[in-house]
Amino acid sequence: MDFGQNNRPGQMPGGTNNMYGAYRYNEPGSGMANAAMVLGIISIVSSITFTVYPPFILGGIAIVLALLSKGRSPKLLSKAKTGIICAIAGLVLNTIIVTASITLLFTNPDVRDQVNKTFEKQYGMTFDEMWKEMMEEGVQ
Repeated sequence: MDFGQNNRPGQMPGGTNNMYGAYRYNEPGSGMANAAMVLGIISIVSSITFTVYPPFILGGIAIVLALLSKGRSPKLLSKAKTGIICAIAGLVLNTIIVTASITLLFTNPDVRDQVNKTFEKQYGMTFDEMWKEMMEEGVQ
C-alpha cells in the first residue's frame, strides 16, 4: 500500500483528477470544436427547411470555429472535422436548393403562374409586376 499518494476514488495514480481514465475531455479547442459541429448540423437542418440566409451564416461560422479550434496542435479534433463536413454539406445543399428554385421560377411557366397567384393574394400585385417595377427602379 502506497501511503505517499492519496488515491481516492476517481483520482488517478500520481494525483491527476480524471474519472474517465487516460482520455482527456478538456482538450484545448474542444469548446470551439463542439460549437462548430453543432452549427454545422444546424446549417444542414436549416437548408432542409428551405431557409436562405441561416445556412450560409451558420455554415461560415462553423468553418471558422473549427479552424480556430486547432490552435497550435498539428491536427484538427474529430468534432472540428465533423463540423467542417456538416457546414460544407449545409452550404452546398443550400446553394443547390436556391439555384434550383430560381431556375424553376424563371423557366417553368406553371411555377411562375403559381407564384403570380400567391403574390397577388398576399401583396395585391403579381410577381411579374413586382419584378418589372424593381427592374425599372434599378435602372434609374
